[in-house]
Amino acid sequence: MAKAAECAAKNRKRKIAREVSRCFLAVAGIACLYMAETYGLISPVLTVPAYAVALISIGWHLCKIDRLRGRK
Repeated sequence: MAKAAECAAKNRKRKIAREVSRCFLAVAGIACLYMAETYGLISPVLTVPAYAVALISIGWHLCKIDRLRGRK
């Protein structure tokens, strides 16, 4: 029983780490898009929908992190 609980806790921590890394990747993507837009490489018409998708992705993964923390 204790081994199963330990394994479940380890899996939960691994999943939380994966979701946190996905949030950081989305933030890095937003930063790259912003820099490309600033330097005139990409039109704002293309970056605004990409910003929206990235922000929704960040929110989605933050919600998954909250659900993975466990019962309160």
